[in-house]
Amino acid sequence: MTATQLHFDPKDGDPCEQFLAWKQLPGAGHVLRLIYREFARHVPEARRCKTTIGVKMVVENVRHKIKTRRIRLANMGGELPKWKGYALNNVLTAPIARHLAEHRPDWADLIEMRESPKKGKKWALIVPGKGEGQ
Repeated sequence: MTATQLHFDPKDGDPCEQFLAWKQLPGAGHVLRLIYREFARHVPEARRCKTTIGVKMVVENVRHKIKTRRIRLANMGGELPKWKGYALNNVLTAPIARHLAEHRPDWADLIEMRESPKKGKKWALIVPGKGEGQ
């Protein structure tokens, strides 16, 4: 799947493939940097409280930031087009969590991981020894 063929339909292709295609879009790098910054903002408290950080919460916070930036830019005559990667879809949450864990091993223990309801899916995020709420 190429970036120009990207579809954010969970029934249309594997989420990992969709994530890789999304990463090729011009705005995706910027959005991914926002995700890193947002996650990093929660790291000190998570370490202090010995808890995990939900990537879904991080994605939702970044989605809100993108939305408000899109509105501000539109008011000034600019745009932040979704088709250029300035968007997040729920199907990307699990691959983003895996991406964070792989690229920031020092954060891996902080990332709240869950088993996929569809066992055997290669995009399932499973951390041995980690239970819900640990």
